[in-house]
Amino acid sequence: MGKLLIKIITIVTIILFILPQKVLAEEPKFSTRLDITYEVSEEGETTVKSEGKITNLTSNFLVSKYFLTVSNLDIYDVYAKDGQGDLKTETVRDGENAKIELVFNEKVVGKNKSLEFYLEYKTLITAKKNGLVWDITIPRMDTSNETLNYATTLIIPESVGPMMFSSPKPVSSNISEGKIVYFFGENTLDSGLSAAFGKYQLMNFDLNYNLNNTSPFPKKQEVAIPSDIRSRQEILIKSIFPKPVNVTIDLDGNYITEFLLKPFEKKEVKVTGQAKIYNREVNTALSGKISKIPKNFSYLTKENLYWEVTDPEIQKIATDITRAEKTVAEKALAIYTYVANELKYGSERLAKNDFERYGAKNALSNKSAAMCMEYSDLFITLSRAAGIPAREIDGFALTQSKSLMPTNENEKLDILHSWAEFYDPNLGWVQIDPTWASTSGLDFFTKLDTNHLAFVRRGASPDEPLIPGSHIEGDTHQKVFVSFSDTEVEKEQTYLILKDSRFLNRKNLKIINPNSSTYFSLKINNKLVGDLPPFSSLSINKNGFQEFQVKYEDFEGRVKTEKATAIIQEKGDYLVPGIIFLIVFGASFLFLTLLIAKARAKSLRKQFDRPSLHLPDQDR
Repeated sequence: MGKLLIKIITIVTIILFILPQKVLAEEPKFSTRLDITYEVSEEGETTVKSEGKITNLTSNFLVSKYFLTVSNLDIYDVYAKDGQGDLKTETVRDGENAKIELVFNEKVVGKNKSLEFYLEYKTLITAKKNGLVWDITIPRMDTSNETLNYATTLIIPESVGPMMFSSPKPVSSNISEGKIVYFFGENTLDSGLSAAFGKYQLMNFDLNYNLNNTSPFPKKQEVAIPSDIRSRQEILIKSIFPKPVNVTIDLDGNYITEFLLKPFEKKEVKVTGQAKIYNREVNTALSGKISKIPKNFSYLTKENLYWEVTDPEIQKIATDITRAEKTVAEKALAIYTYVANELKYGSERLAKNDFERYGAKNALSNKSAAMCMEYSDLFITLSRAAGIPAREIDGFALTQSKSLMPTNENEKLDILHSWAEFYDPNLGWVQIDPTWASTSGLDFFTKLDTNHLAFVRRGASPDEPLIPGSHIEGDTHQKVFVSFSDTEVEKEQTYLILKDSRFLNRKNLKIINPNSSTYFSLKINNKLVGDLPPFSSLSINKNGFQEFQVKYEDFEGRVKTEKATAIIQEKGDYLVPGIIFLIVFGASFLFLTLLIAKARAKSLRKQFDRPSLHLPDQDR
């Protein structure tokens, strides 16, 4: 895939005489110096200003033309000048690239003589506000010319907010007249610049799931809804329709909603809500050792479908690329780099709607036809082979450039993406995107942008739980709707509901979370209950208490407390269970009565069917 690229070509005109080919091959003819400034306005327009200096390194050449090739940018208002005035410019589009040609007025001849020029153009692609976050992307510099030296400056309005992350990091910054000026030093954008500004991102989601019970008996079916991921994404569930029987948490931290379907029933489940996505930049210097990984994560290093951990080729690659690394993050980075460099995104498959999942082993045999699942599967498999717990993440990634940051847009209209995460004993779970690293050349290891919304995490199984957008065969309606938002939905927080059941089990306390957000690390009378997702419930032993101290954490880890008294269930609360109990009891009694009656009838039949006893006649 095309990568962000600024490429410079300088045309030289030979004068005096032609040097021998050997000299031409070994000695550079000129050197180029660029000081580039990207200034972003509050409306998102970026003015790019380049002050250039080309110096002759021999006495035999002069510079007549200058070419600037910019990838993946739409540019306009091009202006250039040199020491003798305005320059003639011509801009030609070549696919996704724009090629600017400058014809110099000055003719500078002589060794160490220099030609200075100025080039300016504008674009709306470099900076874009998405929801509450400003995303800044600057093309990478083409360093194939060894004599090119450059420095980059970024100027943004102070109103865009604090810097969430920047890769690479600026050398220095200052504030002047309502603008923040960031300096990136010498030759630091060989891989381009990716930066984001703001506090967090907001995404609204509207998800639809198709359930289908093909059985002649009632059946429970489950679907995963977006779940909270501490320090990364905070979920607020506005509604789930129809109402689920319950919401539980699986081994990988997914929120699983349970529905009861009648025989042969089809049901569409609709979930709406808002996600708050936080930036997290990882400091790999704080990484821990593999020996410190908890034993309960061992299932995340096992082989599974698509993750051929024990394959000899997989084992060899994992060993070779991580042998010299000491910490978990260092090993994971080596694997991430290998996957991003080794695989090539298969845009041809995307055009053909070919979404067959190859798995890690087959991805190595089809390196130029990889899609996001292949990048993720290979990273997960190599990580597990190296002893690092890793799992798959499937979700929605909002992209502004499908060529640089592609997603799986299929014929059913839903746009989904896959990435991965690994576990570090000191850093916790770290999300990475090797696909976008490969296609854009940007860093998606130490930071993941705020445009990734996780729907499900798959560690125990590579294909469960099902993701939103699961379709009944033949249904081509869009099922996944996600959009940026600049308005935060307010939480309507109410108290937990504690119900003291006095109908069947006087010892149990039913805890109900009627809220749209999760209670983390919930404790009842200092006894840890665990996390309680939105609209979920569970039962615990009340141990004779009638008043309860409720303690929990919010998403940001702040401890909160509540006092609550168990509510004795009203008649309406157990009317239905009572009726069910009476029906079951009555049916059981009737069944038992019938069994007894049948047994007595059988006994009587045996008695009447017994042969008569005839005694011999006496004294006739």
